[in-house]
Amino acid sequence: SESQLVTLQSEGELTPVFCIHGVGGNIHTFSQLAEQMGNNRPFYAIQSAGLLENSEIQSSIQAMVTSYIDEIEKVSSEGPVIMAGHSMGGVIAFEIASYLKQQGREVEQLILMDSPSPKIIKEELSNKGFEWLDETTRQQLQGYMELSFDENFEQLSFNEKLDYMLEQSQQAIKEDDNLINRTIAVHIANFMAINRFDTDSLYDGDMLLLKAESNEGHSRYWEYFTSGKLITVDVNGDHHTMLDAPHVGYVADVISNKV
Repeated sequence: SESQLVTLQSEGELTPVFCIHGVGGNIHTFSQLAEQMGNNRPFYAIQSAGLLENSEIQSSIQAMVTSYIDEIEKVSSEGPVIMAGHSMGGVIAFEIASYLKQQGREVEQLILMDSPSPKIIKEELSNKGFEWLDETTRQQLQGYMELSFDENFEQLSFNEKLDYMLEQSQQAIKEDDNLINRTIAVHIANFMAINRFDTDSLYDGDMLLLKAESNEGHSRYWEYFTSGKLITVDVNGDHHTMLDAPHVGYVADVISNKV
């Protein structure tokens, strides 16, 4: 797509859904969910701007929130919305929904799909450093970028490592602006953004947390960030497969209040 906002289902009279990308930046993970939601509900997904050719790579949650609100208002400037996000995207959806509520906009649902809470990000995940990136991802970053994770790199602090990796990936884009280089840079920038994220937002309403069956606890403590109820629903599958068949049908039913 030539836009951050991708229309997966344009027709329908029901409240539109806006789904926010995870740390990888792309939104293909939502294709099955959009299909399962039926043809009477508009369904939009927002991908990282940095995946688009000649676009800026955003490395802060606040920059993403501001940009994504602009994208939402281009297609839905009034009326209720459903905000959702998978993994890191749930954190961004939370910030957007909090802002929309403050502006008097109705948020029919806020849906967090196996998303780390800000408390977990601040207290636990940031301390784990690159352990939060799975081994396959680390190998891919090293292989594609041909970075030398030598003694000099290992002596850098966690934040210095992120800065270095983002700088190197952006340099690769300058030399060859292709989707592979952009995907790597976006992944690093998003990883940097979520690790440096903090918030004082409090969502004025209920939140629905869809928790993967194999969840190891990284979505704990969302109850601290709402004045309403935290409704938790367990979903079969792991962090990634929960949005694939056969599990995605149940996710769609929960969102549509069919179960």
